[in-house]
Amino acid sequence: MVQAGGGPPLHFSLAHSRGLIAVAVAPRVIGVDVERLPSPETVEACARALHPGEQAELAAAPPGERRAHFGRLWTRKEAYLKALGTGLSRHPRTDYLGSDLSRRPARWAVLDLPAGPEHAAAIAVPGDRPDHITVRWLPAGLPYGEDAPYGEDAPGANPGGTVTRSPRSGSTITRSSR
Repeated sequence: MVQAGGGPPLHFSLAHSRGLIAVAVAPRVIGVDVERLPSPETVEACARALHPGEQAELAAAPPGERRAHFGRLWTRKEAYLKALGTGLSRHPRTDYLGSDLSRRPARWAVLDLPAGPEHAAAIAVPGDRPDHITVRWLPAGLPYGEDAPYGEDAPGANPGGTVTRSPRSGSTITRSSR
């Protein structure tokens, strides 16, 4: 990827999961992950792969929130491992990416992204937290065509809209429909 105007090189990461595609672009290394929220049985089976601190957080979550909590943990973890360049060749138990920011890997920003009620998504970048993140929802049919089961019919989608969030405050800065 080349940035218009001769700016610094751009990096990208891609992820997809039943009904949602995430593409992240940044002027530094970046990892992105998106996952459809797993079944309770999948949460139980996969929880053993988490860092012990993450396992404790998951166990303490109310039963009705465990799927979403696991989804956030797992997408943070996969985004981070993608940005490291190791993927799952580095054991998921190695790094803590739970709720306690002081325990997360030093010199990394790992942030949750809005992904609707049926998915979780996260990005990871080395260094400081980005000043802003822009999330753009594409219209139905992109990139697969009009008949594809993606886009505006996907749960939680906001076709054609843009949401810009400040990771420092979590507040929405702008929202528009193109």
